[in-house]
Formats: sequence, C-alpha cells, structure tokens
Amino acid sequence: MEPQVRFCSSVDGARIGFATAGSGAPLVFVGSTYGSLEESWSGRENLLDELGRHRRVISYDHRGVGASLGDASDLSLAVEIGDLSTVVDHLGIERFDFWGVSESGAICAAYAAQNPDRVARLILWNSCPSGPAIARPGAVEGVIGLIQSNWKLARAAISDMVFPTGPASAKQAAADSLERLGPDKSARRIEFFWS
Repeated sequence: MEPQVRFCSSVDGARIGFATAGSGAPLVFVGSTYGSLEESWSGRENLLDELGRHRRVISYDHRGVGASLGDASDLSLAVEIGDLSTVVDHLGIERFDFWGVSESGAICAAYAAQNPDRVARLILWNSCPSGPAIARPGAVEGVIGLIQSNWKLARAAISDMVFPTGPASAKQAAADSLERLGPDKSARRIEFFWS
C-alpha cells in the first residue's frame, strides 16, 4: 500500500510532512524522532501496510527530519506535541488510537495526558517516560562528546544501544537514519530525549 504524503504547517510555520494509508478507524503512528516516513513505511516489514488493510494509518516526520522542514533548534516537548497536534487537527481526526515508538512514547504519553478525550487507546513500544529514567548521570554528555569527536563511532554506538540484539540490517538502518540526520541534529535530539 503506497502512503499518500502531504504537508501541513505548524503554528510557527514549520512544514510537517505526513502520510496516510488505508481506511477505517484512525491509528496515529509516531515513530522515532530519528526516523523518517520512508523508513517507517518500508522498514517495519510492511507492518504499517498490514495495519492499513483495516485502519487509516497516519504517520509524520518530526521537525527537521525527512519531509518535514523548519527550525529544529527547539525540540522541546511542547514543540513536539504542537507538531503532532498540527497533523491530527489538519486531518480533522477527533478520536484515534495512538502508537508511540521509542523516544516518541514520551511525546504520545504527554499528548494523551493533555487530550484524554481524543485518544482512544495508547500503545507504547520500546518506550520509557524520559531518558533520565534509564540513563546514568553524565551519559548524555558522554554520547554528545562522542558525536562531536567521532561521528562514525557515535553512529555505530547509538545503533548498538537502540538495537543491542537482532539483525544487522536493523542496526544498519538505525546508523543510516543517524547519517541522514547528521551530527548536530542527532546531538539535539539526544539532548531533547535525555533531558
């Protein structure tokens, strides 16, 4: 199933790329802040395609990633929630099921807490409430220092942290996502999640 990619504008004018596919009850999929729409639809072994057989699946690129443009210097939780709200409001979705992956789980949980009447079900996969809940003090500074000093090694290390087991193709896909994002945006995304 080929998703339809379209765009909407956030309150501050950032262009947010989103995709929809299928029909039926809406399911908003919020992927990793590092990944793109293209990776979401192709990298999940066609899981979103399968869901699209019975659901209207909606996904979007986070600010400054993939098809979304705009200032990515402010990656606060409020901005992330605002971009998510922009997409669901643009589509006129009143109530939906929600699936948050990895660090986006915190965005989904915060949105659901602020908008309980709009979220029918909340699915969090491979998520935690925030980075500090699982990281040692000083870990963020260490990862950011590694990004600044050795970007190639940092990509490999982050990929190993995200996919400690499993196929090498998953680790390579994570490293490729980081490469497209670049060291500056990757460091800002890590600061967002781990602070």
